[in-house]
Amino acid sequence: MGVFAFSGQPGTPAFSLPGQVPEEVKQDRLVEILDVQQTITIAHMKRLIGKHLRVLVEENEGDNLVGRTQYDMRDVDRVVVLEGSASPGNFTVARVERIMDCYRWAARIVPEKQPDQSSR
Repeated sequence: MGVFAFSGQPGTPAFSLPGQVPEEVKQDRLVEILDVQQTITIAHMKRLIGKHLRVLVEENEGDNLVGRTQYDMRDVDRVVVLEGSASPGNFTVARVERIMDCYRWAARIVPEKQPDQSSR
């Protein structure tokens, strides 16, 4: 979810409205909503532990591979850090083993396994 503090733009009606919210209050509200969203995101991610997801392998990262599920957009959503063997540019199936943080899952590639149908 993309969230930002309001920033008035010169020439727009909101720029000159009276009663502007102080910058400190804007930032406090931004932090509050991001904290709530992080809690929601982690709860959603926990539901997928143990599930088998279809993952597009994107690149090598040290000893691991990094990819995305069909639900995740590059540079916006979560990534899956994969243990196992697969080639970047190919799809594989991986079992979600744990949450690394609110943006990354750790998963192990499971050859010859089909993704779970109710993964989302």
